[in-house]
Amino acid sequence: MYDTIAIEKKGTPAVALANQNFLNDAHSAASSKDMPVVRVVPLSIPCECSDSEQVETGVNAAINEIIAALTTPLTNEEKSPKSKEPEHR
Repeated sequence: MYDTIAIEKKGTPAVALANQNFLNDAHSAASSKDMPVVRVVPLSIPCECSDSEQVETGVNAAINEIIAALTTPLTNEEKSPKSKEPEHR
C-alpha cells in the first residue's frame, strides 16, 4: 500500500492489489497516510494461496480493472487528496 501511495504522490497512477476481504483495511491504511482515494483493486484469490490455477483465475478476473487503474489519469481529488477528518462519537 505504501509504495502505491508514494507513486501516486508523485502524480503517477498506481494501484494496490488487495484481497477482497481486506478492502476496508487497505483504504484505512491509505487514509492514515493522507491518501484516502488511492486506487485499490480487489482480488478474489484466497490469502496465502499457492495454487497457480486459482492465482491465474483471480488475476485474469481483475486484469482489466488493473489496466484501467494504471492507464487512467489521476483525478483532481487523487492529485490533491484531502485528509478525512476522524469521526467523533
